[in-house]
Amino acid sequence: MDRQRILIIGPISESGGREINSIFFIEQFQKKYEVTVFSTIPVSSLSIVDEFLCPNKMISFERIALENPAIKFFAKAIKRKNRLQCENVFLVKNKISSFFFNFDKLYEKTLYEQISKQDIVFYSGLLSDKWLPVVSKICKQKHKKLIVRITGSFSSEMEYSKILKEEKIVVHSFENLKALINEGFKNVRCIEQSSRLEKDLLSSDISVNFPLKFGYLGRMSHEKGLEVILESFKRTKLELVIAGSGPLGNKIADFASKNSNIKKIGFIPHINLPKFLNSIDVLLIASRNEGGPLVGIEAMAAGKLVLSTKVGAMPQRLNFVNKELLIDDSSEVELCNAIDILLQKTESDIYDLKRQMRKYYLNYASNEIVMNKYFQFIES
Repeated sequence: MDRQRILIIGPISESGGREINSIFFIEQFQKKYEVTVFSTIPVSSLSIVDEFLCPNKMISFERIALENPAIKFFAKAIKRKNRLQCENVFLVKNKISSFFFNFDKLYEKTLYEQISKQDIVFYSGLLSDKWLPVVSKICKQKHKKLIVRITGSFSSEMEYSKILKEEKIVVHSFENLKALINEGFKNVRCIEQSSRLEKDLLSSDISVNFPLKFGYLGRMSHEKGLEVILESFKRTKLELVIAGSGPLGNKIADFASKNSNIKKIGFIPHINLPKFLNSIDVLLIASRNEGGPLVGIEAMAAGKLVLSTKVGAMPQRLNFVNKELLIDDSSEVELCNAIDILLQKTESDIYDLKRQMRKYYLNYASNEIVMNKYFQFIES
């Protein structure tokens, strides 16, 4: 009997957690389905998703559009005229090509052709994404199963197509679950995130080291609360390691050069995450908005402490361990108070908290538990 075909679709690129999450689902779904991946945004050659689809490649609007000789010619012409260094996929929609081609119609036709080949469509993104209602409409026309996994947070102020209330929706946080139910969504499930690095993370020894070493891993941008973290550690001698990349990179490097207890190490490939987590005791999350985050549950799998603002799935995760690890808001006062409380705990207390972190992952977020819930929801 032929295996069913599933299309993983959404705004997938080489930046941030979108690619990491996509690779996780590719690996898991390949155990049961024939997998195709489609990005609704331009994909550069830096993306590693293709490595997991070999011999196939990820599909995108732009990659398909460049098969048209005229569109390819216009992209190259714009690149040559303006002496641009970017790849052609980022130049598909330009003033010249947009005069000759209706890209919205072209892209909708592409979606129709790709979805028609599938049995199941798995969309990851925001409810407000431009192409999600189109995907929903085509799935209804072609009688295809559609599951929508929501990334980021949801609020009633968000603009979205009301037809999505009929779809199967997956969220990672109780907060999003409650918000969607209050909006009238009928078929919503809360399923935890999980990590494709599970084996390595769970093999990390749980130990206690004093003084505690703190770390941050993620995008270096304002919404992540990095300024709050920096100012908080400026007042202490506690060691802080910051890993990642983003618009605040230069500011953080300058800050680190003036504060010997703060170290910036730049971008870390996801495959090296276990090594980074093994070098710290406490992961800091000071974000103002999150869907998970994934790094939070990965740190818990590694048996690391997590101090976090009340964003995404972190309240349900840390309430399981100890609510003192939750920070009411992203402020220096709140973060410093949480750190002070943590520093007053005994070695035995710290060890127990770390064991509870891993216990949460094993009980709610292991690959097996999470994917069983997805498969049940897909097939229900």
